[in-house]
Amino acid sequence: MFAAWGVSSWALAGAIWSEARTTLLKIGLGVLVLAGLGEAMAAAFDINHDELHSLAGALGMLGLPVAAMLISVNLGLTSRWCLAKRTLLWTANLTWLSVVLLVATLALLMVTFNQVAGGLPTQPPEVLPTGVIGLVGWANRLLVIVYCAWVMAVAWESIKLRTAHR
Repeated sequence: MFAAWGVSSWALAGAIWSEARTTLLKIGLGVLVLAGLGEAMAAAFDINHDELHSLAGALGMLGLPVAAMLISVNLGLTSRWCLAKRTLLWTANLTWLSVVLLVATLALLMVTFNQVAGGLPTQPPEVLPTGVIGLVGWANRLLVIVYCAWVMAVAWESIKLRTAHR
C-alpha cells in the first residue's frame, strides 16, 4: 500500500509537470516527489527501523501538505485550472487539518499516559493501560485517506482538463 501510495504521488507530479510555469509550483512538485519517496520508504521501513521510519514519516507526512498547498494555490492561479481552484484548495486544506488532528491526538495520548502511568513507556505496550486515550492510530489512518484524496482530486482535475483540451 505504501509503495503504491508513493508511486501515485510520483505519477501525479509527472502528470502535471508540464503545468509548472512558476518557481513555487516547481518547488511544490519537487516536494511532492520527496513526499512520494517518504511514502514509498514506509513500505520498507516499519517501526522496527526507527530512524528510517522517522525519515519516511518526515518526508511523507510533512512533505505532502506543503506540496499540496504550493501546488493547489499555484495551479489555481492559472487560467486552465481556475475552475478547479475550490476543489484544489479545499482538499489541500484538509491535509493540514489532518496533521493538526494527528498532533492533537498524539498530545492526548502522551498526556493521558503521563496521568495514568506517570510517564511515557520506553517500549510500546501490547495493550494501552486503562485511562490512556489512544486515538492517534485513527488520526493517522484519516491522514493517509485525506492525503490520498488530495492526490486523487488533483489527478481527476488533470484528467478532466486533458480531456477537455483535446
